[in-house]
Amino acid sequence: MGISKSLGIALGFWLGMHGGLAGAEEPFPAHPIHVVVPNEPGGTTDVLIRALVPSMAKTLGQSIVVENRAGASATIGSSFVARSAPDGYTLLAGSSAISINSYVMHDLPFDTKTDLEAVSRIALTPYFLIVNAGVKANSVAELVALAKAKPGSLTYASSGTGTSPHLTGARFAAAAGIDLLHVPYKGTGPAMNDLLSGRVDMMFVGLPSTIGQIQAGRLRALAVASDSRFETVPDVPTMKEAGLGNFSATSWFGILAPKGTPDAIKTKLAQAISVAIQERDVKATLTKLGAVPLSETPAQAQEFFQSDLVFWESTVAQMKDQLK
Repeated sequence: MGISKSLGIALGFWLGMHGGLAGAEEPFPAHPIHVVVPNEPGGTTDVLIRALVPSMAKTLGQSIVVENRAGASATIGSSFVARSAPDGYTLLAGSSAISINSYVMHDLPFDTKTDLEAVSRIALTPYFLIVNAGVKANSVAELVALAKAKPGSLTYASSGTGTSPHLTGARFAAAAGIDLLHVPYKGTGPAMNDLLSGRVDMMFVGLPSTIGQIQAGRLRALAVASDSRFETVPDVPTMKEAGLGNFSATSWFGILAPKGTPDAIKTKLAQAISVAIQERDVKATLTKLGAVPLSETPAQAQEFFQSDLVFWESTVAQMKDQLK
């Protein structure tokens, strides 16, 4: 066999194994992308990500499948993504709960710090301090005075021990110097039912869950825990305006990927998110849900994600007694 023929056979074998020189690296995305929502359908994370997906799919030129893998306080879906290939085809629709779970849940099947990385946040939802209509307080100052007059008598609900509403309520009590009784529930729905019925006095919760009841007069918003007032309810003051210094509490929602996902892929995904966020219909949907639309680069998102993990590590450590 001649040398040239031998080289030809060898080259043909190599090209067959590696897909050819031109196709050695297929363009992204070459097939559908799966976004895992670690919560039940209809929740805030689910609704927000589904609002973006049509535009993202159009920009990327590929379909995007949203898959709900709920259970174990978002751990099942998060773990699935953390163990997936870092190729950009399996993504996580995450939220603040991802950071919090790292420190309040024991024996997680993955390490948030080393197994996941951020692509981009998509929205922020500030928490509102909501009281039922029967609470004799029309401002944060009046609520604090009421709590100080009867220490331990006022109750605040949460969607469960160790959740963001629980920790936010505990942080508020500490900042205001008052004693509140925490009443945990299995989810936001049951907590809201008892808040409406008057079985509990207050709750820190996002606007989407309460706006209808606030407008109907069955619930009252005393303050929003953000840097500025929210355009949907402009008469509700910020915590700073209400006299509680720089107290803030905001949940974030965004897209995360398995650790090691190529920067070029993360950048392409983040750019698709940015395009979606700028669309009028998407922005209107997010605002209606009580969310502040947001887009950023993967580097900015990862910097925030790391700082959020540090914040919650410190916060949970300070509140370990309340979590027992």
